[in-house]
Amino acid sequence: MIAKRTRHRCDGGSSYRTLATYIRDAKAGVSKARDVRVTNCHNPEPDLAVREIEATQGRNTRTQSDKSYHLVVSFPAGEQPSAEQLRGIEDRLCKAIGLGEHQRLSALHTDTAYLHLHVAINKVHPETFKITTPHRDFYKLQQACRALETEYGLTPLHGQTPTAPPLPQGATAAEHHSGVKSFASWVQGEPATASKKPCRIQVWAGAMYTAR
Repeated sequence: MIAKRTRHRCDGGSSYRTLATYIRDAKAGVSKARDVRVTNCHNPEPDLAVREIEATQGRNTRTQSDKSYHLVVSFPAGEQPSAEQLRGIEDRLCKAIGLGEHQRLSALHTDTAYLHLHVAINKVHPETFKITTPHRDFYKLQQACRALETEYGLTPLHGQTPTAPPLPQGATAAEHHSGVKSFASWVQGEPATASKKPCRIQVWAGAMYTAR
């Protein structure tokens, strides 16, 4: 299971309605979305929930950052989590990045071999109207994914563990925005494993070298 935030405009210009429309696949002829879910809103009906979320975002007039957070959770080919598991995964991941109490709309997309859950989260708190910007969310999401895989018996993502040492802030940010493993992650992987293998020091023709 892979969970990551997709990039949005940094000037606050992203539209929650546009994001919600995409997630619900509201304009498509044949819908690829199912199991639409509304969380932490007074209105359980999606259209009314979107209006409620837009009104909440409008209460915060100070921030210049994006008020919406788009979380995507992808599953390996053939993985079919139950509806109850999907709800648990969504709740736990949102809580892990500090957005568990925030309004959100989610839907499962089934148009590819890989199921993927889209979650549109309002970063403006519905009671305080303060914006919450998750810190080091890439690392927190990976930790939560590994724990959820174990708890629900899902296919583990090899090479990722919740006990891995934290990456430098720059590397975390790069992975967060690009979705590509950074050099720092690579160093913690194969080179770190290779460095633990026993080696011997040999001397040949007056030159010392390390042999593995």
